[in-house]
Amino acid sequence: SMHRYNKYLEPYFAPEDYTPGFVIAVDTPGIRQYPPGWEHLIHCTDLAIDHHGTNAGYAKTTWLEECAATGELVWLLLNELGIELTPDIAEALYVAIATDTNGFRTPGTTSRTLAVAADLHGRGFDVSGLMRRLFEIKTPARLRLEGAMFSTMDFPRDGVCVMTLPYETITACGAGEDDMDKISLLTMVPEGTRPVSYT
Repeated sequence: SMHRYNKYLEPYFAPEDYTPGFVIAVDTPGIRQYPPGWEHLIHCTDLAIDHHGTNAGYAKTTWLEECAATGELVWLLLNELGIELTPDIAEALYVAIATDTNGFRTPGTTSRTLAVAADLHGRGFDVSGLMRRLFEIKTPARLRLEGAMFSTMDFPRDGVCVMTLPYETITACGAGEDDMDKISLLTMVPEGTRPVSYT
């Protein structure tokens, strides 16, 4: 997982010898999204909660609703179960929704998405600081990557931008997994390009 999200995950990391009694996959359309070393669990997944129309239907039960973010569905579920949304829970859900919608900018963002975000917004965490950490602050390695990508920018036809990022460039920039997050979205930054998909 990305280091910037570890604070939300680390309290729930399973010990090495852990055997799950009930497996829930969230925002996981297929085996490629399962964590390394846990791929075998896809065959015994009890419940999948997902918003991807490409979900492979691997779970015994699937709650699939094409919406902007799976975090919306988790919010609905927690409210249905009457679970109090603590500041920590609200922040984690806000992160899930904000990142899935690229800062509430994807075409699938709806009034429900924004209503859920508004509900989470007032629950005791620093929203502006969180959004700055997620979308504005970049490591020097990420900035070097972006510069390298923009230097290769080409427009083979109207509405299409192509950028090249060789593995050697990633290595030379000293970039890690966290620095690669949503890097392909840079091809949609130039004026005149058409967005294709944010997922």
